[in-house]
Amino acid sequence: MALADRGTLRTRHGLVLLTTSLGHAPSLSRIIVPGADDIDPRLQQWAERRHLDVEQLKGHSSQGEGVGGGGFTAALQNLSDHSSATTASSTAKMIGYPISDVALDHGHATLRAVLFAVVSLTLAVLVGLAPAWFSRRRRRRAMADAASA
Repeated sequence: MALADRGTLRTRHGLVLLTTSLGHAPSLSRIIVPGADDIDPRLQQWAERRHLDVEQLKGHSSQGEGVGGGGFTAALQNLSDHSSATTASSTAKMIGYPISDVALDHGHATLRAVLFAVVSLTLAVLVGLAPAWFSRRRRRRAMADAASA
């Protein structure tokens, strides 16, 4: 979400962004400032009054050097670092952005992904076995009814 003290903001490349005014900003946990060498002191003061961290958007390529790969690489890297690799990967897929320069794998598999796979496999096995279980149960009832008659 873009925040500003007015309704629109023009970037140095001419792109016009629709913004949310600082007075109407929702609950935030941090502010990320892309493409800025210095953070505006007014923004810094506003954030300090609300106890928010202000970060400059700086990415790292998978080789550990400066930002590579274009404009969204730093944003996707920041998203991966602060949420999860899955979130960053999904976001990149939604916008059709290559993620070759984004370090998504931090050397470990997430517990959530492994747990999801185990639960999915268990559910698939149970669904596959359900028709046989119902069929056997129906046959046993039929045999019990026939034996009591």
